[in-house]
Amino acid sequence: MPKSERKKLVDMKEQLSVSKQCKVLNLNRYFLYYKPKNISEDNLRIMHLLDKQYFETPFYGYRKLTIWLQNQGF
Repeated sequence: MPKSERKKLVDMKEQLSVSKQCKVLNLNRYFLYYKPKNISEDNLRIMHLLDKQYFETPFYGYRKLTIWLQNQGF
């Protein structure tokens, strides 16, 4: 059963503690409380530029990509 379905089975108001429920369902408690953060438009734009440049020059390491990104004005 996928984690998303197992997560739905955990009942916070149940008499059995959340940690025990997670143990039975083989889930990490972290998975229950994690809320992903939204990615800003600037970060998406930078990631898109880096992806595009990486596919053009896959031999660039992080140092050259950093310099390239600085030359782009970031």
